[in-house]
Amino acid sequence: MPKLSSKAILSVVAAALLIGASVFVYQLRGDYAIAGDAADSTAEFTEGVHYLTIDPAVDPELISSDAAADSGKIMVSEFFWYGCPHCQYFEPLVEEWQSTFPDDLLFEQVPVVWNDLTQFHAAIYYLGLGANDPVALHHKLFEEVIGLRSERNPSAQLQRLTEVLGDYGIDADKIKSELNSQQIREQVGRANQLMRGAQVSSTPTLMVDYRWVILNDAATGEAGIFNVANHLIELARQDNKQ
Repeated sequence: MPKLSSKAILSVVAAALLIGASVFVYQLRGDYAIAGDAADSTAEFTEGVHYLTIDPAVDPELISSDAAADSGKIMVSEFFWYGCPHCQYFEPLVEEWQSTFPDDLLFEQVPVVWNDLTQFHAAIYYLGLGANDPVALHHKLFEEVIGLRSERNPSAQLQRLTEVLGDYGIDADKIKSELNSQQIREQVGRANQLMRGAQVSSTPTLMVDYRWVILNDAATGEAGIFNVANHLIELARQDNKQ
């Protein structure tokens, strides 16, 4: 993975927070679509304004095996970072939306990998999937990592996160043996490649069917990010019928 300079890292993180802040102003005003609403057939969603088509296409090897097992399924992916307050606010909204998904939709979360610290958090996410309550741990990790934002050293953060993981059934020995295991390295590597292929530079970001990335800007906030997502899901459904 190319190593980013400290200046580049700060620029990426600052941009993510700035763009995310503009989107979540609209959330507070109630401009987000109600989770589960059908796409508004009268609305106009414009490529380059509300979403982008991924070009070149995502490497087929990066597509989730769950989606590949059934070509009729449409994957919705959420790129996130545990250190992003906007992702924490977005989580209950996307969970409510996901709970309404019909059988032709799948959902996955993809941690961003911008630098050494986010790479560490990505590994923690995949390790946490083996917890006794991974959903509760996922929410707790947002709280803990955001609280550790002033500590940029992954090793120092690991000391506190080891206690948190232990509360959810992942003890220190398991962390030591699995955090840098081949399986987790491969999962983090896939997340990194998928993020770069989709050109994700801010969080949270939604991707639909490995083909479209929803833009995080004021226009999308006004339209309602879930409205845009539902529109793209309908496009994918139409393509699947052909």
